[in-house]
Formats: sequence, structure tokens, C-alpha cells
Amino acid sequence: MSYFTHVFEGPIEELVYPGAFTYRILRLPADVEAELPFTTHPRLRVTGEIAELPVSLAFNPDPGKRRYVILSTRFCRDAHIDVGDQVEFRFNIADQDAVDIPEELSALLAENSTAIAAWEALTPGKRRGLVSQIASAKTAQTRLRRAAALVDDLASGRPLRLGPSRRA
Repeated sequence: MSYFTHVFEGPIEELVYPGAFTYRILRLPADVEAELPFTTHPRLRVTGEIAELPVSLAFNPDPGKRRYVILSTRFCRDAHIDVGDQVEFRFNIADQDAVDIPEELSALLAENSTAIAAWEALTPGKRRGLVSQIASAKTAQTRLRRAAALVDDLASGRPLRLGPSRRA
């Protein structure tokens, strides 16, 4: 008996948005897709492993095609996989409301009850988007600066911004 509730194999593909982005993706087979609760969770979050490395991903819809997960360049490098390689994906459905809060943000939120209330009023998806901007920083100093700016925005009631304009 496997620890993972779902397992499939598939090739790593390249998904190109001309003039914008190129992603490495793994598509979900139709038979596995039919077993999953996409009607209630269109971007179903899962945790598992690919090429023996742990992953926490969300399936993305692709109109007219099967759903897919995006594999970062760093992950593909670490897993020694590339476009065309066949991989096995073992996974479980994750808690759809879970948000991993970085230590820098957690500590600053704990000191500000107004910011905590504003944070708790956000949807899990909005929280994850804001957290990803903090977690993506390369240095601890930048993570702390971004977390402080977010807590300041939460406490002041200013609109929260996602994307490059938010980054410090």
C-alpha cells in the first residue's frame, strides 16, 4: 500500500506563451483527473513527489486540454529532468486552505493585532500570493523588508499589491 493516494506517469512538456513565458509542465491524465474534485477546487493543490523530490503544487486548467502542474527550472535541475523525460508523480490532495507563513512574517504579525485581523480576512489564495513574494526573496534582509512592508500595509488598510510593484 502506497502512502500516496494518486500516482501517474507522464512526459515533461514545454508550454510556451509567445513573447511571455515558457514553462515545463506535467499534464494530468484524463482518468486521474476524473477522480479529483475539480468542481469544488478548480486549482486543486496537492503535495507529493516527482523524481523522489518533494513538491507542493496546484493543477492549472488549460481550456480544451488536460490540467497540468508547472515545474520550476530549479526543480527540474535538482531532479535532473527536462522536456521529454518520463516521470512518475505520486501525490495526495493537500489542505486547500493551508498557507505556510515565513518566520519573518509570522513574527511581525504577532506584534500587530490590526495587521493580524486584516491578514485573517484575506482568502487563502491571496495569502499564498503575498507569502510567495516574501519567500521568493534571495536574502533574509529582503524577506524581512518585504514582510515589514506587508504588515505595514495590512495595519494601515492600504490596498495590497501582488507582483513586481510590491517587491522591495
